[in-house]
Amino acid sequence: MASISISGLPPGTQIARYELISELGAGSFGITYRARDLDRGIDVAIKEYLPKDIAARTSGKQVGLRGPEHERFYQWGMDRFVTEAQILAQFRHPNIVKVLNYFHENGTAYFVMEYQAGRDLDRIIKTKEQPMVEAQIRAWLVPVLSGLNTIHQKSYLHRDIKPGNIFLTRSGTPVLLDFGAACFAMGDEVRKTSDVLTPAYASIEQYGHQAALGPWSDLYALGATVYRCFVKKAPTSAYNRANAFSRGESDPLVPVSKVAAGYASPEFLRVVDWMLTVVAAERPQSADEVLVALGEKPIATADVGKRFQAGASETDITASDITVSGLESKVSRPQEEYKLLFCGSSGGGKTTAVSVLGDMPAMTTELWPGALGGRVTRASTVAQDYAYMDLGSNERIHLYGTPGAHQFKFMGDLLKVGAFGVVVLIDNRQPDSLVELERMLEQYSELLAANRLVIGVTHMDKALQPRIDYFQQWLFTYCLNRAVIPPVFDVDARSAKDLKVLIQALFFANSPVAVSS
Repeated sequence: MASISISGLPPGTQIARYELISELGAGSFGITYRARDLDRGIDVAIKEYLPKDIAARTSGKQVGLRGPEHERFYQWGMDRFVTEAQILAQFRHPNIVKVLNYFHENGTAYFVMEYQAGRDLDRIIKTKEQPMVEAQIRAWLVPVLSGLNTIHQKSYLHRDIKPGNIFLTRSGTPVLLDFGAACFAMGDEVRKTSDVLTPAYASIEQYGHQAALGPWSDLYALGATVYRCFVKKAPTSAYNRANAFSRGESDPLVPVSKVAAGYASPEFLRVVDWMLTVVAAERPQSADEVLVALGEKPIATADVGKRFQAGASETDITASDITVSGLESKVSRPQEEYKLLFCGSSGGGKTTAVSVLGDMPAMTTELWPGALGGRVTRASTVAQDYAYMDLGSNERIHLYGTPGAHQFKFMGDLLKVGAFGVVVLIDNRQPDSLVELERMLEQYSELLAANRLVIGVTHMDKALQPRIDYFQQWLFTYCLNRAVIPPVFDVDARSAKDLKVLIQALFFANSPVAVSS
């Protein structure tokens, strides 16, 4: 085996069209560089996937495994890394890090972000002799809440908000960074990936397997970040607080309204204490609710903020209210139904995907009697396949698979009401799979332009060319002058886990996808 190194690449190294200038930082899973885009003549930040416990630099720029037993986990992590880039590329918000490109090279993956000079909040706190005051905190808190609101509206959670992940540019603009721990709040699937947390900033529901994660979880972390700005040290973890409550002891975390008195108004401090409530259901449930409580925008409805104004933050917590394993959320989600269309090349796996995801065997009759959409188990449509998938007691996705242009056009009319996306499945065994993808995007541009879109490449285990990074780079170039670049993934149509990644990406995507000219 070649000698290994955990060092970053030296200045002057060229990766794709980027020339590295300096190393900005390194963590357990990667290294971030400042670089120059040689084509566009601008500075960018490049994040390199390099999990130091299982991989390292072998020779030159190449990244290799420390042992063959790590291959499966390495590939899984790299898929998550690219997924993070693809998801972030969908967001266009001044307070969310902007992804410009992503690609595979040197045995690993990279994504390219907009570069801005500045420092993260953690470093700023450490250099200040005195605690921050309310005006200084509001200057970054309000914009970050706006960014979070955008993320949460796509059913997306950050899950690792902390001072080190809030970057302040030289102009003072705050940018939310590092979505590597992020997840999609879809039913119980989030439970299976909730293994990443920073103890001082994680809500109690991130420790357990019973309580639901949601926007309220990110808001706890944001409240803990504000707490750190006032007291200059990390707050007591929610886990330790929960333990104390379960033993009938008092809260070991001194309220910010006491420790920061004099640095902010009592009203502002009460909002922070509210965000730091251990019981999830007693916290603010949305970023908008916090903004209202801070007086940043008018109350949109009569009941917005009422729980806070009524003193919900002062609710007494007893041992019967809380367990270390997690809390039952008292907040019910609204009843929602969605329609999702699977289309694509012959043999791409449409029927298989509908069957795997469905809570019932897929119906494949040409014409079914009954109502169209709604709370039904049958549909009147020329779609080839139909099933439904329940996300919980009050959320359902109707799954349609359709072949051919005529059926596709019909489904376009169906999707005008209640649709949230189209999944295009491309069979990689076809010798002209890239050509087929372009044909799909052009032939059905009207339908695709009006809906969120995600692309899955199937059968890559049987046909290794073109590789997934070729599809990703081709699509990036194809959509360069369009509003949105649809994400593309390597998927096994027989894998529910792979297919749910596609559904997650649809929830994150902007709508419409605007792939047409």
